[in-house]
Amino acid sequence: MTVTSPANENALRSLAVRLFGIWFEDPNQSVKGCIGKLIDAIVPYLEDCSYKEFIEGPRVVTLAQLQEAAASKKDKSDHFLAVMMDERCSTLRAWAGKCRKNFSCRCGALGDGMQNQEGHDRGGLVSAAAVTAT
Repeated sequence: MTVTSPANENALRSLAVRLFGIWFEDPNQSVKGCIGKLIDAIVPYLEDCSYKEFIEGPRVVTLAQLQEAAASKKDKSDHFLAVMMDERCSTLRAWAGKCRKNFSCRCGALGDGMQNQEGHDRGGLVSAAAVTAT
């Protein structure tokens, strides 16, 4: 589960985009309500970021889109599922709170094995040109 990953902005950004992808693609309103509730748990921490666009692979998601998804949250009518979702959201909120201002540029955080043209390891520093070129 996500909360077992190191708590940093990289993981938070990735989670936000992945959850949004599920929310956006699934036509089932019950699924949208559940995913919206999970997104709602992390949106306050995303709002603290200095950027408003989140990129994961080919998908670009804006903070406004995440806020729209969060607004679709719905509580479950089934008591067991409602309690389970509340617990998951609470755990997710606590994890997301640890992600603030903890951005990793170590090798692997933006791309494993990134090397310069001479084949030397960049020591975890990736230029903006290298990121946009991929």
